[in-house]
Parts: sequence; C-alpha cells; structure tokens
Amino acid sequence: FCDPVSALTLVNPTVVGNGTPASVTTAAIQAALSAGGHVRLDAGAAPVTINLNATLRVTRAVVLDGGAVVTLSGGNARRILEITNPSNVKYQAVLQNISFANGRSDSGSGAAILKAHGNEWWQYVSLKLVNCTFRDNVAIASAQDDGGGALYATGMSSVEIANCTFTNNSGSNGGAVYSLGSKKVTIVDSRFESNHATGTGGNPGSGGNAGAVGIDGDDRDVDVCRTRFVGNTSNAYGSGFF
Repeated sequence: FCDPVSALTLVNPTVVGNGTPASVTTAAIQAALSAGGHVRLDAGAAPVTINLNATLRVTRAVVLDGGAVVTLSGGNARRILEITNPSNVKYQAVLQNISFANGRSDSGSGAAILKAHGNEWWQYVSLKLVNCTFRDNVAIASAQDDGGGALYATGMSSVEIANCTFTNNSGSNGGAVYSLGSKKVTIVDSRFESNHATGTGGNPGSGGNAGAVGIDGDDRDVDVCRTRFVGNTSNAYGSGFF
C-alpha cells in the first residue's frame, strides 16, 4: 500500500471548455459527469477558479481531470460535489489534478465532497483522489456523527487518497476527512495542515473528534503512509487522527 500512486492516463476524454475560463461552466461540467467516462477540463494553461452555481453530481463511473490548474469553488455558498449511486451498481469515481475550495455546508456533511448513503447498497462505490488540493471548505459545525470539511464518505467500498493536500478545512468531526462505514481507506504521500474539528463533547455529544482524519464504523481497514499531520486541532479527541 506504500507504493506511489499516479494519476490515470485519460483515454478519449470528453473535453469541457475551449481553453478559456468562461467556457468551463457548471452546466457543461455536469453534463460530462452525467455521461461518465474520462473528462478533462480545459480552461487554459493558467491557474483558474471556476465558481459553481450548483452542486455537481456524480452518479456513475467517471474520471475528472483538472489539468493541475483548475479549482472548483463553492463560493462559500454550497457543497461542491456529491456522489450517489441511484442504480446500485459498482463503480469508481476518480478526481485528479484538481483543487476544491470554499465549499460550504452549514447544515450537513462534506462541504467539498459528500458520499451519503440513504437507501443505496452498502460499500459499492469507490473514490480515488490523486494530486488534489482541498482548502477552506466548511461543513456542519456541531453534530454527533457529521462533519468532513473536505470529504465525508459513508459506506464506500474504498477511499484512496494520494499526493493530496488538505489545508484549513473544518467540520464537526473530521476537519478534513471523515469516513463512516467505508471498508478500506488508504492515504499515501499527502499532507493535512491546519484542519479543525469544531464540534464539542465527542460521541455521545456534539462531535469535535478528528481534527484532520476520522475513521468510524466496523470492518474498516486503514493504511496511512508517508503522510504528514501538522497543526490540526480538535475540541474532543484525535487532533490529527481519530
């Protein structure tokens, strides 16, 4: 599990955009995600922030590549991306070479990325994050089991995080990442800095566990390798890892 992880090579990708920031719209990204397959965002060669006017939805196998220049922003007004499995099929979502900033979910978990559960089949969907940056994402501030400023993953088959940076994200539990009932969590070559678990009282209580990363639920398998936890805080337990 300590082997380095590289981004996938895109094969015949759907290209969203024509090289200008204005051409990469929320609607165009969503259309590509809904179709599935490999998707590349082309907003030009310079770093650019795309301010979303709606939360993006992933419902099938997809690879989304931001070319190491695109930041998707929730504008401090909305969650950035939500993963669901309405068809109850096994699939993998891959997000690579992309940044997520200023996602916000004051009343729920996963300000940047949420994989909720509902009535979906358990542990069918997997998520792979490669070369991603998460910063300044804010999830619900106080709740017993909620949080995950950057990522809240419920009942996933696997969560793989490689060469990613999480900075100044916050949520009731898991300032950066919180996994509940996911079977396998692997983190390599990543950095968690200045993330905050903002709840209080622990569990039972109103959260405050896992300043950076929290893993909850039975039958879980966790590997962490070559990863730094720096200056993360919690109001209850596990300022770095819980």
